[in-house]
Amino acid sequence: MKKECFSELIDHGHGKYTLFGRVLADTPGSAAAQEFQDLKKPATPLVLQSQGSFTVGVEGYRNVTLQPGTTKEVSVRDVGFNQLVAVAVTDTAPVARRQVVTQEACNSCHGSIALHGTFRQNVQYCVMCHNANWDDRARRPADKLPVESIHMKTMIHKIHTGEELESDFTIYGFGTPPPAINFNEVTYPGDRRNCEKCHIADTQQLPLPKGVLPSVAPRDYINPMPPTTAAICIITSALWSFNKASVASCCLRS
Repeated sequence: MKKECFSELIDHGHGKYTLFGRVLADTPGSAAAQEFQDLKKPATPLVLQSQGSFTVGVEGYRNVTLQPGTTKEVSVRDVGFNQLVAVAVTDTAPVARRQVVTQEACNSCHGSIALHGTFRQNVQYCVMCHNANWDDRARRPADKLPVESIHMKTMIHKIHTGEELESDFTIYGFGTPPPAINFNEVTYPGDRRNCEKCHIADTQQLPLPKGVLPSVAPRDYINPMPPTTAAICIITSALWSFNKASVASCCLRS
């Protein structure tokens, strides 16, 4: 019996898609085989106006039982490191996404980044969902609006500012009911003036590359937040030593 795979694509909006794969027994005349053939038909392009390059990311795991049948039997999650592939749309060759941090920089403090069930580990994969237009609207209660940005740039800078923030920074996350996760008591053990503790050298410098999107941040003083604002506020907050009267109050402390 031959087995074949097919995929289902779901558009979540905000440039986020989920691709589900299944394995079907290709038994002639079966409903599964017909469903697979139907999915082989030409598909409508994802976005007719798409230009440049897309990036496809993969996450996956399997549950494995170790030492089965013994008193030490335990089930563990065997996780694959997220792989990314750039795909050309109108570019003559695939162009990878801009990279501003390295996995090694994150892991130098965090040991091993592994979030959302431990199978999201590649920081370059994180930014595919944590993009400029995304927020916690899918989980934030209606009586707790407006939504909070989960753009990687905004979120990570604010998490590492933590106890120095002057207003609430709470994100509603996964769970039933969605838990309110507050970051206002986080203490960063280093010196945030050292941008290259996290950043690849000079990637934080202005001007930023053309086409970088502003953060949609309804709870901040500036919305949308221009791409340069975070860099400016980090610099000014460091130089002004968190003087509350300074311009540094504008974003990272908002």
